[in-house]
Amino acid sequence: MKAQPEGSQHEIVYRADPFALIFRELDLIHSDIREIKSEIAFLHKRIDETNKRIDETNKRIDELDNRLNKRIDELNLRIDVLSTELNRRLDKLFIIVIINLLGILGFLLKFIFTSS
Repeated sequence: MKAQPEGSQHEIVYRADPFALIFRELDLIHSDIREIKSEIAFLHKRIDETNKRIDETNKRIDELDNRLNKRIDELNLRIDVLSTELNRRLDKLFIIVIINLLGILGFLLKFIFTSS
Protein backbone atom coordinates (compact mmCIF):
# COMPACT_ATOMS: atom_id res chain seq x y z
CA MET A 1 0.00 0.00 0.00
CA LYS A 2 1.24 3.39 -0.88
CA ALA A 3 1.46 5.96 1.71
CA GLN A 4 -0.79 8.90 1.16
CA PRO A 5 0.61 12.35 1.23
CA GLU A 6 -0.14 14.16 4.37
CA GLY A 7 -2.19 16.91 2.81
CA SER A 8 -4.54 14.66 0.96
CA GLN A 9 -6.87 12.46 2.80
CA HIS A 10 -8.74 9.86 0.93
CA GLU A 11 -11.67 8.44 2.54
CA ILE A 12 -13.17 5.23 1.31
CA VAL A 13 -16.85 5.10 1.99
CA TYR A 14 -18.79 1.96 1.54
CA ARG A 15 -22.39 2.65 0.99
CA ALA A 16 -24.94 -0.05 1.41
CA ASP A 17 -28.07 0.00 -0.63
CA PRO A 18 -30.92 -0.38 1.88
CA PHE A 19 -33.18 -1.88 -0.75
CA ALA A 20 -30.63 -4.57 -1.51
CA LEU A 21 -30.48 -5.46 2.19
CA ILE A 22 -34.26 -5.48 2.50
CA PHE A 23 -34.72 -7.63 -0.61
CA ARG A 24 -32.02 -10.03 0.57
CA GLU A 25 -33.79 -10.43 3.92
CA LEU A 26 -37.13 -10.80 2.14
CA ASP A 27 -35.64 -13.55 -0.03
CA LEU A 28 -34.44 -15.36 3.10
CA ILE A 29 -37.82 -14.93 4.76
CA HIS A 30 -39.60 -15.98 1.57
CA SER A 31 -37.77 -19.32 1.47
CA ASP A 32 -38.62 -19.87 5.15
CA ILE A 33 -42.27 -19.03 4.45
CA ARG A 34 -42.36 -21.47 1.52
CA GLU A 35 -40.87 -24.18 3.74
CA ILE A 36 -43.40 -23.46 6.49
CA LYS A 37 -46.25 -23.52 3.94
CA SER A 38 -45.15 -26.94 2.68
CA GLU A 39 -44.97 -28.21 6.28
CA ILE A 40 -48.45 -26.81 6.97
CA ALA A 41 -49.79 -28.54 3.84
CA PHE A 42 -48.24 -31.80 5.05
CA LEU A 43 -49.77 -31.30 8.50
CA HIS A 44 -53.20 -30.63 6.95
CA LYS A 45 -52.90 -33.88 5.01
CA ARG A 46 -51.96 -35.78 8.19
CA ILE A 47 -54.80 -34.14 10.13
CA ASP A 48 -57.26 -35.11 7.39
CA GLU A 49 -56.01 -38.71 7.51
CA THR A 50 -56.28 -38.74 11.29
CA ASN A 51 -59.81 -37.29 11.15
CA LYS A 52 -60.76 -39.96 8.61
CA ARG A 53 -59.49 -42.70 10.93
CA ILE A 54 -61.31 -41.13 13.86
CA ASP A 55 -64.52 -41.04 11.80
CA GLU A 56 -64.08 -44.70 10.84
CA THR A 57 -63.48 -45.62 14.48
CA ASN A 58 -66.56 -43.65 15.56
CA LYS A 59 -68.60 -45.42 12.89
CA ARG A 60 -67.45 -48.82 14.15
CA ILE A 61 -68.22 -47.81 17.74
CA ASP A 62 -71.70 -46.67 16.68
CA GLU A 63 -72.30 -49.98 14.87
CA LEU A 64 -71.15 -51.94 17.93
CA ASP A 65 -73.32 -49.75 20.15
CA ASN A 66 -76.34 -50.35 17.93
CA ARG A 67 -75.76 -54.12 17.91
CA LEU A 68 -75.27 -54.14 21.66
CA ASN A 69 -78.42 -52.08 22.23
CA LYS A 70 -80.36 -54.43 19.95
CA ARG A 71 -79.15 -57.45 21.90
CA ILE A 72 -79.99 -55.76 25.20
CA ASP A 73 -83.49 -54.92 23.90
CA GLU A 74 -83.98 -58.52 22.77
CA LEU A 75 -82.79 -59.78 26.14
CA ASN A 76 -85.13 -57.37 27.97
CA LEU A 77 -88.01 -58.59 25.83
CA ARG A 78 -87.20 -62.22 26.65
CA ILE A 79 -86.98 -61.35 30.34
CA ASP A 80 -90.37 -59.61 30.15
CA VAL A 81 -91.95 -62.63 28.44
CA LEU A 82 -90.41 -65.03 30.95
CA SER A 83 -91.44 -62.80 33.85
CA THR A 84 -95.03 -62.68 32.58
CA GLU A 85 -95.09 -66.45 32.15
CA LEU A 86 -93.58 -67.01 35.59
CA ASN A 87 -96.08 -64.65 37.23
CA ARG A 88 -98.95 -66.46 35.50
CA ARG A 89 -97.68 -69.85 36.70
CA LEU A 90 -97.19 -68.50 40.24
CA ASP A 91 -100.75 -67.18 40.22
CA LYS A 92 -102.03 -70.62 39.19
CA LEU A 93 -99.92 -72.28 41.89
CA PHE A 94 -101.20 -69.81 44.48
CA ILE A 95 -104.80 -70.62 43.52
CA ILE A 96 -104.10 -74.37 43.72
CA VAL A 97 -102.51 -73.98 47.18
CA ILE A 98 -105.50 -71.93 48.41
CA ILE A 99 -107.95 -74.53 47.04
CA ASN A 100 -105.98 -77.34 48.71
CA LEU A 101 -105.87 -75.44 52.00
CA LEU A 102 -109.64 -74.85 51.81
CA GLY A 103 -110.11 -78.55 51.04
CA ILE A 104 -107.99 -79.55 54.05
CA LEU A 105 -109.83 -77.05 56.24
CA GLY A 106 -113.16 -78.43 55.02
CA PHE A 107 -112.01 -81.98 55.67
CA LEU A 108 -110.87 -81.05 59.21
CA LEU A 109 -114.14 -79.24 59.93
CA LYS A 110 -116.13 -82.21 58.65
CA PHE A 111 -113.98 -84.56 60.69
CA ILE A 112 -114.48 -82.43 63.83
CA PHE A 113 -118.26 -82.12 63.38
CA THR A 114 -118.84 -85.75 62.49
CA SER A 115 -116.71 -87.16 65.29
CA SER A 116 -118.55 -85.24 68.01
